[in-house]
Amino acid sequence: MAIISSSRHSQPPKKRIKSMASTIGGDDGDDGFMAKCELDSRADTIVLGANFRFISDTGQVCSVSGFHDSFNSIDDVPVARAATKWICPNTGQTYILYVNQGLWFGPSMDHSLINPNQRI
Repeated sequence: MAIISSSRHSQPPKKRIKSMASTIGGDDGDDGFMAKCELDSRADTIVLGANFRFISDTGQVCSVSGFHDSFNSIDDVPVARAATKWICPNTGQTYILYVNQGLWFGPSMDHSLINPNQRI
């Protein structure tokens, strides 16, 4: 799913989400799964999928459309702050990748899209 354009607008305050469960697995023995972060230079912002953990809501939402006009847009996609861990395959060092503004799809998307041109 490549994201080409989105338009942001403010949304009235909703009930705050205090925490959201993540379904990713790891080296701590749970029964989750490992999801990929794919680099996608065609996306105009980062898409946060199942391998990210929700931190907080920015209070903004987007209408997201695909790379072709015939695809329906998805309205009211939250813009969120989220993080994931990445383990370097060469050194075994663990890094936390924190995204300050990304489109939150969470568990409904089995991977994430990272635009290498967006600061995280």
